[in-house]
Amino acid sequence: MNQAKFLRQKLGRQYAYRQYYSGRQLADLPKSVSGVLAASLTAGCLRLDAVVYPKDGQMALGYEFLVRQRETIDWICFDSPDDAVILKESAMASVLERVRKKYHLTYTDCRFPELPGKRKGEH
Repeated sequence: MNQAKFLRQKLGRQYAYRQYYSGRQLADLPKSVSGVLAASLTAGCLRLDAVVYPKDGQMALGYEFLVRQRETIDWICFDSPDDAVILKESAMASVLERVRKKYHLTYTDCRFPELPGKRKGEH
């Protein structure tokens, strides 16, 4: 069973994958675009986003690994894995699992407290 299917079965409604842009659509974006979310995979209190960012005057895709803060709906960018970005759900699920294991995290235990000075609902 692939990682995406396993997570979907294990987490149910806490699992979501969404691809916002195809590779072709990304190629058609203006070169000055930055911070565009190409795809996102949420699994419990962990999330992996594929984001467009500028690099050497070009557009590049990179991953951002985020963790949910305890008792809030806010996310903290925890790492930026340097894996080659593949927008397919199965590929993103494999990267998410690798990073989860690297930091000894779980999909269901939100270990990160609310950031100091930040009030609930503030972004």
